[in-house]
Amino acid sequence: MDNLSIIIPFYNEEKTLARVLKNVLKQDILEVIAVDDGSKDRSLKILEDFLSSDPNLRLRVEIVRHKTNLGKGAAILSGLKKSKGQYVLVQDADLEYDPGDYKKLLEPIIKGDAQFVIGNRWQAKKRGYLLAQAGNLYMNILTNFLFGSSFKDSYSCYKLGPTKIWRALRLKCQGFEIEAEITGKLANKGYKTCEVPISYKPRSFSDGKKINWKDVYKGTVTLLWIRFKDGIYKS
Repeated sequence: MDNLSIIIPFYNEEKTLARVLKNVLKQDILEVIAVDDGSKDRSLKILEDFLSSDPNLRLRVEIVRHKTNLGKGAAILSGLKKSKGQYVLVQDADLEYDPGDYKKLLEPIIKGDAQFVIGNRWQAKKRGYLLAQAGNLYMNILTNFLFGSSFKDSYSCYKLGPTKIWRALRLKCQGFEIEAEITGKLANKGYKTCEVPISYKPRSFSDGKKINWKDVYKGTVTLLWIRFKDGIYKS
């Protein structure tokens, strides 16, 4: 996995950011691009202090800063511009996802069984809020209906693929709807994808969970735009 770049977009994640970084850096990865999306809490200070604790960490972690909060999609796009690895994976800055799953996510690509891999949370013991599950199920059904695909967890954060494919998708979305854009374009362009079961520990809104029904609406519009206005999105 020493050719894997990890993008960590974060916004006001002072409670979990250092622990996530510690877990990520335990993996045999090439680099981390940590993108501060205009945080107003102590996230950036905590990140700087964490990196200052060991000079070698500065060689593995690059910080990108947005002066204002632009959205998760914007943070991912900023990270993609800096990525040097052959492969890219997005890691949320909370503790919902386990970096220990990186190896099995990369395996289908290395074996040639898939071009792009998505982590499937549905087999985890805990799946989070019922409404969140319903929203995710709705997005899966809509994506599969529009593109003839068979996604089971299209809004999973864990999406891993070659950097050249990430860039070929020419992603544009600024917010959480980038999850819909990624899966919609992967299906629309005919890339071979697969889903791998992953660990998942959902957090509550009181703990900082941010996605809501507005993001489902934006994701719906994004999928319809890709499907019926493809000329604007085409590479």
